[in-house]
Amino acid sequence: MQRALRDLENKLTLFDLMGQAGVRGSRLASMHKIWGDQIEFLDDGRPLVKATANPDVLGYFERVLYAQMPEWYEPRRRAGSAAVKAD
Repeated sequence: MQRALRDLENKLTLFDLMGQAGVRGSRLASMHKIWGDQIEFLDDGRPLVKATANPDVLGYFERVLYAQMPEWYEPRRRAGSAAVKAD
């Protein structure tokens, strides 16, 4: 039971970080399924990127995964322009 609760907490943490990074709500589950195994959690619950042991998981989602799948993210604002909402 404790393991299941910890797994759920980890999944929710990743969903939250992906949302903060700008991943579209409709893509959160798919993003987790494809990329979730690249993140591991320390015993204290902090996430980190497995390949680099980098604790900046939000930055990983914002930069690395955005570069690979920008269509899965909300449009980003460019300096001096208003963001356009696209679906």
